[in-house]
Amino acid sequence: MKDLFKSIVSEDKHSEMYKIVRDEKHHLPVKMMILDAFSTFEDIDGNFVEQFQTTGFDARLFELYVWMCLKESGFNIDRSHKYPDFIINKSNKKAAIEVTIATGGLTTDKKLYIGDYENDPISKRDINSEEFQHYIKNDVPLMFSSSILSKLQKKYWENEHCKGIPFVIGVGGFFDDVASMYTCGSLLSILFGIEHAYDRHGLPYGKFIDSHDKSGVKIPSGLFYMPTEEWEDMKYVSAIAFSNGGTISKFNRMGWYKGYYDSYDMVLRTGMRVNRKGSEPINFAYFLSKADKKEKWNDEVIIIHNPCALRPLPKKLFKGYSNVFFDKNGILQLSVPKSSLGIMGSFTSTVCATDIEIDEKDIVKITKAEFDRFRKRPRSTFGAIEVNWFKSLNEENVGVLYMTPGDSECFFFYKIFLKCRRDIYRCGVVSGRFDDENDAVREMVEGLQVL
Repeated sequence: MKDLFKSIVSEDKHSEMYKIVRDEKHHLPVKMMILDAFSTFEDIDGNFVEQFQTTGFDARLFELYVWMCLKESGFNIDRSHKYPDFIINKSNKKAAIEVTIATGGLTTDKKLYIGDYENDPISKRDINSEEFQHYIKNDVPLMFSSSILSKLQKKYWENEHCKGIPFVIGVGGFFDDVASMYTCGSLLSILFGIEHAYDRHGLPYGKFIDSHDKSGVKIPSGLFYMPTEEWEDMKYVSAIAFSNGGTISKFNRMGWYKGYYDSYDMVLRTGMRVNRKGSEPINFAYFLSKADKKEKWNDEVIIIHNPCALRPLPKKLFKGYSNVFFDKNGILQLSVPKSSLGIMGSFTSTVCATDIEIDEKDIVKITKAEFDRFRKRPRSTFGAIEVNWFKSLNEENVGVLYMTPGDSECFFFYKIFLKCRRDIYRCGVVSGRFDDENDAVREMVEGLQVL
């Protein structure tokens, strides 16, 4: 298996995002989760690694994300053909999926932010400005339509292995660093020819539109209804699978849940989720360590069914996913399963813990995931938090540093686990209380070397 982070091109050809994930310490969960996903992914094209490291980082990351969604959902996945990307099968129901991303966005001098963007890169956009409203109603739909059209022109459904089965285009919006918060509405708008609006009583409704205005040029809306000859082949598209989740933030969170970090970082997720009892979204914020419900890969995926498809996609095929479709009364519905978090868009921020480094050659830092492999029987720590993990090179003993938070201060202690028979590790040493984290680590390392 090829290593995605082992360079196969010169350094000057590496993309900035690739170098950030490869080199920056706080992106370790992202990096390890990407490697985890790629370990079971078959590179049919033979150019995945090169594109991931250079000009195709976002597109290839999104493809890995779709792969993980499908695996988690229990699909049988056929990757034996170059095109389209996936042939899936569950309960004798098949579908073909081709994945793409929509790119573009405002130029640097037109980015619309409140505050100092250079010093606060995740500031909120001025969503009420006339320019931004024009952007999401016209520019963003066009960028989606361009990506969809490019896949439509390939006519994948004509391939022998795709004949007679539903064809789905998976798409994500990669316009800028806050695209996850606004892209879904723009996509729905151009697919159905409906614009979100409010009546004179302030109640939301769907306003029908027939075009989008791009620099004075009218672009047809309602692509599912094949508005022009150029879009006649949309009838072969059974659904559009949209997600704003195929980003490094998603891989960061999923990697954190798997313990792919060697220092305990506080990861905060904020955003909007579906309001199951009303029309307006609900704001949320939570630390991953305090999450009420475990996040799934497909939480952000929305299957948008084409009402004019020649081969409709069975709704139960993507059970557990959010689905958009017309019900029997002709009303456009969004169905969000109870198992889903119903996330519409979110930001992820990390408060990094102090990075502890040790100079001893026979003792090394390890990730929480690796430590959990050694410690067979978890012990109660009375509310203490694991913050760092270590092992001896011969793996005869492992150690963990704990932090116990208090009202105004915190203290530290450690445990050393000794290897017994049959690779079972039992607790051999429990330290006293330390006010200084480095003192605790220093004594624990000495203990790991002696025992």
